[in-house]
Amino acid sequence: MDEVLQAITDKLIEVDDLRELVDNREDTNIVLTGRVKTELIIEEVDLLTEMRKIKHPFDSGMMAVKGLDY
Repeated sequence: MDEVLQAITDKLIEVDDLRELVDNREDTNIVLTGRVKTELIIEEVDLLTEMRKIKHPFDSGMMAVKGLDY
């Protein structure tokens, strides 16, 4: 669910709807992405990873590459 956490912040979906989906998933693994994390999500997930950029060609003026950055 790409950028679903941002969708919650932007009020495009309700956190309770996401909670219901996760609670009823049975044996399905669900991957949630987004730059924003709510305390509700942190408490309920099994695994949480935070990724951050250390170095990127954009920093030295290189523009985004089709198929790699978008």
